[in-house]
Amino acid sequence: MRYTVNSIFIIIGIALMLFACSFSAVLPSEWGYVDEFFCVAVIILFLISMARGKRVFKFYFWFLLLIPIGFLGNLMYGVQSDFKLAVQDAFLFIKPYVLLMYILTSVNEFQAWKIYKFLMRVSKIMIITLSAFSVLTILWNMRIGRGLFSMFADMVDYKGVFTFYAGFGGTVAELIILALAVVVSDSKNNRLLYFILSLIVILRVDSGLGNLSIIGYVVIYFFLEKQKKFRWYYLLIIVPLCLWIGRGEIMGYLLDSEAPRYKLFYFSFITAWQYFPIGAGFAAYGSTTAMTHYSSLYYRYKFNLSWGMKENETFFLMDSYYPQIVGQLGFLGTVIYIIFMVKLFFKIIWSILNIAIKSAAVYLLGVWFVAGLGFGTSSLWGCMVFAIISILYLTDKYHTNIAGGD
Repeated sequence: MRYTVNSIFIIIGIALMLFACSFSAVLPSEWGYVDEFFCVAVIILFLISMARGKRVFKFYFWFLLLIPIGFLGNLMYGVQSDFKLAVQDAFLFIKPYVLLMYILTSVNEFQAWKIYKFLMRVSKIMIITLSAFSVLTILWNMRIGRGLFSMFADMVDYKGVFTFYAGFGGTVAELIILALAVVVSDSKNNRLLYFILSLIVILRVDSGLGNLSIIGYVVIYFFLEKQKKFRWYYLLIIVPLCLWIGRGEIMGYLLDSEAPRYKLFYFSFITAWQYFPIGAGFAAYGSTTAMTHYSSLYYRYKFNLSWGMKENETFFLMDSYYPQIVGQLGFLGTVIYIIFMVKLFFKIIWSILNIAIKSAAVYLLGVWFVAGLGFGTSSLWGCMVFAIISILYLTDKYHTNIAGGD
């Protein structure tokens, strides 16, 4: 059976997002919007399919509630009264979740398996390529064969950190996380080899999230995949271990009252309380649009006096994902969002039967959750996370049906 038009559309979308992420430092800036163009098409197709009677997972009702709550905040409080900006911000917020549901409802299980095989090939090539270049750039750092290895000058930053052509070591770590999740989902692969190659890259990119993700996969492998059944008391080991591993980032970013991440979290709750119970509305706090159009709340909270948070240097205004949910959707929206994510976890991730695929999906979503503490995870990478999770879920259903048929 050949690829369907829709499967080819999804493969092209994922491939373009991976390409844009990998070469963001050398591509024209317009490539940074590839996920948005792709997701605009996805949302249009999703709405058409719903109009034709396509059924979606019932738990998505909770997610749909967030959209009117956000717009109601805009109408009631007027922190961001420009409706176009509110719509733009709402789109940026919903796109990863709509992409997930679109793939789940528009791709049959066999086509998902074919997409999965494509992702597997790409992921293996990515891990091998990045690990090879990450090692070769060491020669550049050591000033060995500078003429012979001059091509590697663009693959490292001024500190000697491996960035490939993504421009940032953390972006390379995100690519490795995606690729590793796909590769380890198949127990027939030489997973130890690909884990070691991924570890080499992570050690070269100087990424706190990357370091935590490597430890996270080891924890998931031993406590979930090898044990077959997860016991609640494993958390007594896992949680303290993760806190110890991330203690530097926690102390330096989340508990330092002068750190941007601390301020973003602290004032998100202040905003939720001031605009109780529905928040300040879209494009008002913590989001990309609130940053690019510099929300009036940032002046109120004196962000304009903090380095990296000023109107003309907004480097740190997107350093956390969750503050935008708390600040823009309020306490009501935050509770609904938590309910939605819990249901998504148990209805999609935890329902996967193949233990290797389940472990990979838990790993990927777990890293995404942690990344939200320090990054804006509704980005291009966030879209790829949810796209891969949906493919893993459907691939598991394909394997289950094949086994049932036998």
